Formats: sequence, C-alpha cells, structure tokens
Amino acid sequence: FAGAWPWLIFDLSAGLTLPFEKYDADDEEVILLIRKADFHAGLSLFVGSSYTSSFLLQAGLIKLVFSPNPNLNEEIIALKDITLLVEPRFKTKNLGIAFSLFNIPPQVAQKLFYIENPLGVNVSLFYNTFANLGFQGEIGVHTTFSAPESTFALSQDDLAIQIAPYIKADIGGGSLNAAIKCKILDFTSFDGAIESTSLSIGYKAQL
Repeated sequence: FAGAWPWLIFDLSAGLTLPFEKYDADDEEVILLIRKADFHAGLSLFVGSSYTSSFLLQAGLIKLVFSPNPNLNEEIIALKDITLLVEPRFKTKNLGIAFSLFNIPPQVAQKLFYIENPLGVNVSLFYNTFANLGFQGEIGVHTTFSAPESTFALSQDDLAIQIAPYIKADIGGGSLNAAIKCKILDFTSFDGAIESTSLSIGYKAQL
C-alpha cells in the first residue's frame, strides 16, 4: 500500500513466508508439512521536501517467527531482524542539520562508509558553500556513535565514535563525492591514527 502527495510520501508492505517440507519428524514422506510461518514487513515515510525541513522514517521487520525452533536457537523476534532509520532534518537556505537513529543488519553496515556498526546515532551538519558560485554542492561532517552488536547489552568498550568530514559537488556534468573517516577512539598513537583513518572519493557521471 502506498501513497504520494506534495508533502507526504509513504509505502507499506507486508508478507508471510510458509516454508514447505516433505518429511515429518519420523522421516516419513508426507504430502505437505508446514512447521513454521515467518512474517516480514516494511514501512517508508517521508514528510516535507528536499528543499525544506523534513522527517524520514524507514522501518522493517526482516523476520518474525510464529513457531520458533529452540534447537536452532530461533527466537520469535530478535533486534537484529529489525531495521530502523529515524531522521529529522532541519534546513535553512544554505545550512542544515540532521539527527539519525538507526538499527541495521550487520552485513549491511559492513558495506557502508559512514556507518561502522549496526546500532547507533548519527549527527550530520552540512553547508551549501557553493551557492554563490552558481553550482550545486555542499560540505559537511558526520559524527557517529555506534555499537558493534544489535543488542542492548552494551559496555563502554563496545562503543565507537567516528567523525567524517565530506564534500559533494556537481562538476562537469557529474557528481564528485569525497570524505575522510576517523575512528577517534583508536587515536591512541600515531600508527593507530593512521590505521583508523580512511578516505573515500568518487566521481559519477551519466553518459
């Protein structure tokens, strides 16, 4: 189910998975056997516009097991099976700030540059410094507090803090993106600072 209006966009979906089996507990062949049912759902909601203050909500349920198998360490629902992004954005003419609360699967977090761990909070501050030059672009910084496990049982040693200044600019018919990420809690020595700093740069153009 979905809808779109000038200041509101939302999308809601849900589904049910019924794994079929052909053999029962005694290894006897049967016509049809359903041992469990998995429910999944997703929601996307955007209020506002990209030119004004706005609110973004994305939530998903990867798996809700109605009949979990204790022998397989299955749970009815686990925090790692819940995806969440809550992001209010406040924007003036050239300055903006966004607060993000997120919980994402660990395998997804490993592929993202700005997010080190699955569970955390991000604060973004950005400024359109190129407005007077006649082209689109911005500079900003991401500050992220995160934890390595999607669980509420955390210790201080589990927490990670990283700062990532970045720049985006539309140049020559394409988009230039560059960022430096620093894991500041690992800056205990010069070698540690070097190992805890990474650079990402890319240019994308449509032919």
